[in-house]
Amino acid sequence: MVDHAPATPRLDLADHLGLAAIVGAGVVAALGLTVPDLYRDRPILIEATRADNLVQLALLPVALIAYLRRGTPVGRVALIGIELYLAYFFGLYAIAAVVGWATLLEIAVFGLAVWALVLGLPATDTGAIDAILGPRVLRRTTIGFLVLVAGFHIPLWTAQVVGSAASGALPAALVSFGWLNTPVYAFDLAFALPLGLVAAAFLARHDQRGTMLALGFAWFSALLALDMFVEQLWFGAIGDALDLSQALPFGMILLLSALVIAPTLIRRPHALATLAVAATHPTAR
Repeated sequence: MVDHAPATPRLDLADHLGLAAIVGAGVVAALGLTVPDLYRDRPILIEATRADNLVQLALLPVALIAYLRRGTPVGRVALIGIELYLAYFFGLYAIAAVVGWATLLEIAVFGLAVWALVLGLPATDTGAIDAILGPRVLRRTTIGFLVLVAGFHIPLWTAQVVGSAASGALPAALVSFGWLNTPVYAFDLAFALPLGLVAAAFLARHDQRGTMLALGFAWFSALLALDMFVEQLWFGAIGDALDLSQALPFGMILLLSALVIAPTLIRRPHALATLAVAATHPTAR
């Protein structure tokens, strides 16, 4: 059995950009953990970024495996989720962090991940992914998860923005980081959360695109929640009090994301003979 089939030039280019983003993220993470004074932000933000770097370095082997297995449905949706994660976090660094030696590398990883998604998503064979992974998706659970994540974050961020506009005072998190605004509001409200809701709508309509988007979002959500959970543990390790109001919600999102992903990691015997055909390489567009 052949697990990988030749990709079209467009998807092949997207995958190479994704690989460059993965390697670049590993380089930045290694530098962030080993080079003193690489970051110039407030101490609390530097420690948060170093916690992110720890997750990103640990993620590197998983990301490389996903890249190598990109010709399979599981590898493809994992790679999509990883690229979403890299675009999200390195976009935050590129936009919000104080300019320093890491800035150009962060912009490069951000751009590479975004272009990997822009070129790769339309070129992915969603029907092939749905044929293999669709029957394994816990449809109602996944729809509920996607709606829950959006239902938790949209009111939270909206309330912070509206409350700040009404009171004239910045949200506490922005004050502690030394920010006047945060890309998190725009990234979540304009892109990430709508993506999750679109995936939920596609799943509810049995649209084949729903499987790819929902599982890609679940991988992204799991990595983001893991990152934020590790941040809280990192703060506890350096002497700050563990903020359970932050750690528990992200821990719950991590568990729910894992619940959505787990059934798709089990390869059913009857699917082995058709895996190469159902690999996520597109037909000509």
